[in-house]
Amino acid sequence: MTDPTVCAALYFDPHEAGTISVAWLDEALRLLAQTGLPVRESEITGVPGFDQDLTQPFPPNEAGIRAGLASGSAKSIRLYAHPENREGYVLNWRASAGIGYRHGEGFLGVPVRAGLTLKDHLLATYALTRLVAPCRYGIAYLRSAHLAPAFYARGMLGGSLEADDREDDANTGRIFQFFRESYGARRHLQGMFRSVYPVQLLSEAHRSARLTDGRTVAELGLGRWTQVGGGLWLWELSEQEIAAAAQALERAGLILAA
Repeated sequence: MTDPTVCAALYFDPHEAGTISVAWLDEALRLLAQTGLPVRESEITGVPGFDQDLTQPFPPNEAGIRAGLASGSAKSIRLYAHPENREGYVLNWRASAGIGYRHGEGFLGVPVRAGLTLKDHLLATYALTRLVAPCRYGIAYLRSAHLAPAFYARGMLGGSLEADDREDDANTGRIFQFFRESYGARRHLQGMFRSVYPVQLLSEAHRSARLTDGRTVAELGLGRWTQVGGGLWLWELSEQEIAAAAQALERAGLILAA
């Protein structure tokens, strides 16, 4: 994997969300600062004076972004960090944080570094996202920085010209299935699974989903469960357990995408 990125995505019902606050921005900046990479560029929608189709330099526009967040008008915000001072980080950033109502999704991605685990990263993203909305589902994963990890969180594909890693055709189709879910029934908020990951945050609806043998997911006997509050549970799985869990959930029709 080229330039692996530690990623987490938290999902929520947009109808249950509050405003994207200045507190969210401050916490996102704190988390990104831990990478040592400066935030150089941003996107924001819903705030007058900012073109929703264009990114803008972050430090020169920070005051305006803060004012927009304080007004409660923002519909999404994305921050992009990179060691070099250049534009176009949407597909080629090294650290990023974002949240948006359209997909009901919060995201945090940072470079792999010593001591950073998927579990800790997912919990940090959970704490960040719940500043805006109560979360119902969360996933943590590794993905090449050159394959638009934040796009993957929304069920989309992208990549920079430097990308060596590619999705195969079968996996590409399954990734797009999740994009349709995020605009449709949002069954991932109601007890179904996008896929199975090394670490995920699950609701009671996920834990009580029934398998073909009558057991619930919580009774599957795989991995480790830890209650984290907000009605969510952390489910951690080893490589071998991921395969067994995916097989059981697939047979029960609980897997939505890849």
